[in-house]
Amino acid sequence: MNNRGFYSIGSILLWFFLIMLAVGIIYAQNHLDQNNLIESLQKLNWTDVYPRTNTTSVLHPVVTITYDFINFLGRSTFTLSKEALLFGYNHPQWNGELIVTLVILAVAAPIIYPLFTLIVSIILIISEWRKNRREKRQLEYAQR
Repeated sequence: MNNRGFYSIGSILLWFFLIMLAVGIIYAQNHLDQNNLIESLQKLNWTDVYPRTNTTSVLHPVVTITYDFINFLGRSTFTLSKEALLFGYNHPQWNGELIVTLVILAVAAPIIYPLFTLIVSIILIISEWRKNRREKRQLEYAQR
């Protein structure tokens, strides 16, 4: 998360890929047999997207880079989905819910970390207050 409280594109894509990986593994472990696995893998193919703009346009390099990025994300997504299905099918003993738990913890981390620091700060303030109070009582007792 950046200083304005928004997630960057890289972290959003990372979460997207992790969640997709977890879903693919869990789906393959619970719902696929050999025939369904082969059929699912054959259906997961990315068709490249190409720009429909004039090549003499001033924005053509920007449009080309944008479409290349879209194609990269599409190919990455489908390849990751295929790998997740294969991994989940070949490793049924591996618990795919572990990734889901890690994703939930990582999403909750921006909330948990400030609460943790707040709680630790309050504990340190209270302990310092008690220490000062104890020293003050000892000074009052010594002066009597």
